[in-house]
Amino acid sequence: LDVKYVAARGVAYVLSFATIIAIFVTVAFFLGQVFVFQELQQAGIKVQIYYVTLATFIALLFQPTLAYFNKISDKLFYRERYDAGQLLSRLSSIMAEEIDYNLLIRNVFDEIYKTLKCRYVWMVMADNSLPSYSYPQNYEVSYKLSEIRKDIVKMPKGILISDVQTLDKETLATFQKYNIAALAPIKSSKGTVGFLVFGAKTSGYIYSKQDADMIDTLSSSLAISLDNSLAVQEIKNFNINLQDRIHQATQDLEKANDELKTLDKAKDEFKKVAMAVQGSGWV
Repeated sequence: LDVKYVAARGVAYVLSFATIIAIFVTVAFFLGQVFVFQELQQAGIKVQIYYVTLATFIALLFQPTLAYFNKISDKLFYRERYDAGQLLSRLSSIMAEEIDYNLLIRNVFDEIYKTLKCRYVWMVMADNSLPSYSYPQNYEVSYKLSEIRKDIVKMPKGILISDVQTLDKETLATFQKYNIAALAPIKSSKGTVGFLVFGAKTSGYIYSKQDADMIDTLSSSLAISLDNSLAVQEIKNFNINLQDRIHQATQDLEKANDELKTLDKAKDEFKKVAMAVQGSGWV
């Protein structure tokens, strides 16, 4: 049972009923007594019709009033609530448009960091040759992400939320050691390529089912984007290496050509000396 949900909806219903009753009482007994009843009686219309009309009008106001107080109660009880659909839409746009590896991770993590209001977001890659990432970069970490990799690769697979009742002792100890609040594997067609690691929320609230579902969707989409970004990066690196090799080969050819010119010049000079010696009779 979600106590916060029950409390929020209860507050919204109480405030809505109180508002509707206040409007009904005000209109029916104050304005009605002053302006309406006498005219209705003079016209021969029963007062009950007035009440029925007023009640119908008040009933139509209930849903808009309830929606208004639902928004207010959500702000009070769910200050960390966000629209997961809109967040995933923004993240999808970033992952679809950005191909640079570093910019992709930075922009994605910036959105997550601002929305979840967590202390940090890490991306720990399973392959040592691939760069891991920490956001914000000024977050003080007393250990290297390479150290964390050794521990989290041993954890159970799937989305993990820091909870004494659901995590085994070893996993919980690792969470507490590195101040981890949530963790999700980044899985691609090649297998688990890395892990998304989230710090605790600044509000003190634990990660909800909405957060877990969003993280699960994000990790799947991010794996594809990372593959594409790394593939593009490999092509860029290949082009750079190819250009370097072409430049080096060009320099080698120019150097060899200069050496040939030097040899040709030396050969010509040798011929001139030989002809001079032959002409002087020193043979």
